[in-house]
Amino acid sequence: MEYANDIGDGSLLPSDPLLRARARSFLSWQHAGLSGLCPRLSFKSAFYSDKRQMAKEEQTCAERSFRC
Repeated sequence: MEYANDIGDGSLLPSDPLLRARARSFLSWQHAGLSGLCPRLSFKSAFYSDKRQMAKEEQTCAERSFRC
């Protein structure tokens, strides 16, 4: 994301320093924490009629992403 922002017109990240820091923090967390959740909850599973319940740690991780 940083590289794409640098080689592009700079519009991928907010121009405001505090908002840009928040975006960077979210991106870092996404790479560190969210990556453990995604393989177990695939995009395709959204279309399955028989869905499994999320484990507690998966629910916590998902809720954290919506608080950001």
